[in-house]
Amino acid sequence: MPDLIRLLWTLRWASFCLQLFGLWLALSVFHLAFAPLPLILGAATLLLFNLWLSVGKRLTPMGSVQNQRRAFLHLLFDIVQLTWMISWSGGAVNPFTSLLLVPIVLAAPALSLRWMGWTAAAAIVGYAVAVLSGASAPVAGIEQSGHGRHAQLIDLHLWGMAVNFVLSAGLLTSGLIFLQRRLRTRDQELAKLRVKAARDEGILGLATHAAAMAHSLNTPLATLTLAIDELCLGLRGEQQREAQTALALVDQCRDRVRELVHQADPARQATVMLDQFVAQTIDRWQLLRPEIELRTRVNLPEGLRLRADPALAHLLQAMLDNAADASLANRSSQVSLRSWVERDLWHCEIEDDGNQPIGRHALAGRLQRSTKSGGMGIGLALSHATVEQYGGQLRLQARSNGARAVFQLPVARLSQSTTVGERS
Repeated sequence: MPDLIRLLWTLRWASFCLQLFGLWLALSVFHLAFAPLPLILGAATLLLFNLWLSVGKRLTPMGSVQNQRRAFLHLLFDIVQLTWMISWSGGAVNPFTSLLLVPIVLAAPALSLRWMGWTAAAAIVGYAVAVLSGASAPVAGIEQSGHGRHAQLIDLHLWGMAVNFVLSAGLLTSGLIFLQRRLRTRDQELAKLRVKAARDEGILGLATHAAAMAHSLNTPLATLTLAIDELCLGLRGEQQREAQTALALVDQCRDRVRELVHQADPARQATVMLDQFVAQTIDRWQLLRPEIELRTRVNLPEGLRLRADPALAHLLQAMLDNAADASLANRSSQVSLRSWVERDLWHCEIEDDGNQPIGRHALAGRLQRSTKSGGMGIGLALSHATVEQYGGQLRLQARSNGARAVFQLPVARLSQSTTVGERS
């Protein structure tokens, strides 16, 4: 609807100029005896209405119902203004009466059947009022007698009809172009929704299986933790350190399993400092990937809090995992991470030393398809879903000696709890 309102706003400027030009032709060139004051007031009303719309945020979108009503009121104003102008410039003999069809054409692609019906009814009433109230000024106001003068009036009427045809063709073309663009935009939106629905369906199925596995793995992991803890008591030196590392890894797995159940509820998610959250996430990841040399440049403001959503931690760790795997595939252990806040956005940039080119469909988000040997193919899909859930952006960029993954998340959304409806 804002597109229609802006289109009408643009067309009014052209209509105002054409109405002034037509009024000048009628009064100064053809010397038709129109009453100039009502016509000037009608054109001035058009100008003032458009200037009023230009002030403030009167062209910004609202809710769907309000937009339908607003668009109809805009069309109703144009119908009333055009009816006024036709009534004071000849009524039935005015060749521009068919312009009252244009609001109906413009309403067709944008309004519902109800509001389109009201627009058509208003145009019909406007046509009837213009015809009945018009005083046939071009004929009655001319001092004429004889067939020559009458033929001149007919010629003027024919010329007016020709101009009217050109204007109507231009306006109808604008309406059809507007309709075509709206249909193309709607098709694109539907395509995006289909892709998102397919991805979310896969993620929902994965979440269901993850919850079941979390319930099944909790007891074995607890038993394994006790067994390794007792084993550490009987070991010394290097073997004890290795057993303690294994115990830390099992603790990580157990904590992740518990997070699947407890922190899936936003009400249970605690708020933490952003810098602490990033540091803790990096530490946990470094424990799992000790073979990677991670170079960090973290410049985050103090006091900025966020809700400790496990999806955010997974986002950061998945990006680090992808970068680490790419670097290792190129016989490198270097990964760089840079994180900062700028213009109310949390930026995170991760670079690898890989040599694999980034394809066009790197963010297609298809589940269970991976370009890495042994990969599950869900890391990128989940990361993309998380960024989309928080209203951010995720993109992959090629570098001369690797690739760069960048995500941006609005700071204002990080501290807000996310409902199930928002996730879907």
